[in-house]
Amino acid sequence: MITRLILCFLLATLCCAAPAPPPPVQLLKSLAGSIAATAPKTPINNVARTVRKLRGLSAVTRNPKGTLKYYGGPILNRLEVTTLFLGKNPNQSGMNAFHAFIVKSPYMDFLSSEYSGPDGKIGYGTLKGTYVETDAKMLAKKAYTDDGIQSYLTTLVKQKRISPNRNSYYPIYLPPGKSVSLQGLVSCENFCGYHGAVNVTKLGIPNTPYLYYAVIPDQTGSCAGGCGAGSAFENLCSVSSHEIAEVVTDAAMSLVTSVDPMEPMAWFAPESDSGGEIADMQVCNTIQEQLTDAAGKKWTVQKLWSNANQKGTTRSGAVTQQQYEIVKFKRDELEAITPTNHPDDLGKVRHQPSGRVLWGKIYYSYEPPDDLHRIKLLRLFKREVKQLAPLQSEYLAQIVGLCSVYEGANSSVSTFSEYMDCGSLWDIRMKNRVPDESVTSKIAVSILQGLAYLRTHGLYHGNLKLSNVLVNSRGQIKLTDTITCKRLHGRFLYHKGMNEFNGWPGKPAMFTSPTPEEISAEVSPPRGGKDVWNWGLLLIDWVRPEALTEKVSGFDHLIMLFEGALPTFPVGYASPSFQDAVARSLVREYKNRITLEELLEHAWFTEVVGAGVDLLDWVQSIEL
Repeated sequence: MITRLILCFLLATLCCAAPAPPPPVQLLKSLAGSIAATAPKTPINNVARTVRKLRGLSAVTRNPKGTLKYYGGPILNRLEVTTLFLGKNPNQSGMNAFHAFIVKSPYMDFLSSEYSGPDGKIGYGTLKGTYVETDAKMLAKKAYTDDGIQSYLTTLVKQKRISPNRNSYYPIYLPPGKSVSLQGLVSCENFCGYHGAVNVTKLGIPNTPYLYYAVIPDQTGSCAGGCGAGSAFENLCSVSSHEIAEVVTDAAMSLVTSVDPMEPMAWFAPESDSGGEIADMQVCNTIQEQLTDAAGKKWTVQKLWSNANQKGTTRSGAVTQQQYEIVKFKRDELEAITPTNHPDDLGKVRHQPSGRVLWGKIYYSYEPPDDLHRIKLLRLFKREVKQLAPLQSEYLAQIVGLCSVYEGANSSVSTFSEYMDCGSLWDIRMKNRVPDESVTSKIAVSILQGLAYLRTHGLYHGNLKLSNVLVNSRGQIKLTDTITCKRLHGRFLYHKGMNEFNGWPGKPAMFTSPTPEEISAEVSPPRGGKDVWNWGLLLIDWVRPEALTEKVSGFDHLIMLFEGALPTFPVGYASPSFQDAVARSLVREYKNRITLEELLEHAWFTEVVGAGVDLLDWVQSIEL
């Protein structure tokens, strides 16, 4: 998006041909310096602010690519989105759902991996709410100006209708048939959207000198097909993702008045003629890709510029499910860094050829009576790993490699997934006090979202416990050990049974609690009920270390499951709604137990998700 850097002259060479009337549907993408006219068959920019040129840049040095550099301006590390609609908008619910997804998606992972600043990593954001304007005078306008938009936002703050902080962002959505102009440029003729900042220091908001916003026109009418190759809603999502990326990485760009790149500019490529911000680069602007949420829904986003790869991408490493291949590691390539006390884990491991730090988990084949049988099981196991490894979700730890070792009774396969630097919930619980309900609720919601993603692929986890839930310093919660997943329907993945192929040599595997229906040999119980049961027990384990089901002996555990009182939260720890969700997950009769689908619609779940699942403050306070 073109921001308010001063342009010494318009780069006329980029639009030297006299503009002809635009075709009914055109891909609107022009370079940063050429928005003054739209040439035939040239897409308009998803642009933002005034046309300008940096000192020392000539037409000879123009480059559609470049390297973004950091100039000291604000980066929104924990984006808080409040969508703002000028009147009723048919896309309101859809855009709210889009923002709820994208602020916790691989899009943010990518921004964090390359464009964080001195104030720390870019973390996941939250959808704080929505505001719908109802003022008749405001809604009666057919066209808006940027000056009018800034004045309008200031009025909303004074009237306490919105309450910005340093991470707040207000995308403003215009209804169909309305336009906005920006210093002589008009939406859908010259640009698809823009972002800006308002200096609000005079309003006395603590630690909040600027208010950040974007203006995004409806993608029907004169914008139809001009801001991307998708449907009107898909293009609206694409433009919105463009603005989010630039607000996070270059929030106050529109306030820069120098001809030199300087603060409050943040990430910017001064040598690029495509606009200079992360989404403006010529190889990215209006180039779309899709990301998939935990429920399997696909969302259209725009590619962003990667300094590391010098190309457009939407996720760290630009790995897609179709391109994904698991790596076969050699034993001598792996270096143990930090072992773990949990017997199923190898802990922190470095793959020496690549230097990548990973988390290792070991699976032994200790029961088969002969080497041939054992080798067959190991091969079966590796095949299943390859089938499950491409699963990609923000709630699953990605498996990146495996290593096989054939040593008779100690033969094993080790899997290696992305490294989560805070370890597992089991590790954290051993060194820290029990957090309050708000933290536990957010952890519980993240686990359910991981289980929901598996369900979209016809799978359930089957081995849910504290040591299989990982945490990183960005506040992300991810399920691991996904290779133990089972199919909801049809044959189980592991035809010989996991009891033949897991655990430590000479002792049983450390599994979660069997469900009552499994122990009673219930005929064909629903396979997914085990995840709900183990989810409830995991939360009790987390909150009540004295009732750790992972350490209860087998006989005592059976007595507890069938006859004794099941453990519960301490009195007064959880809200009635949270207590209800957990209690219903631990109903012995599976036919009366709450299902995963019902948990995802439970009032407690809806309330926690609506408030935002942000765990960054908590992970920064724990002892590792």
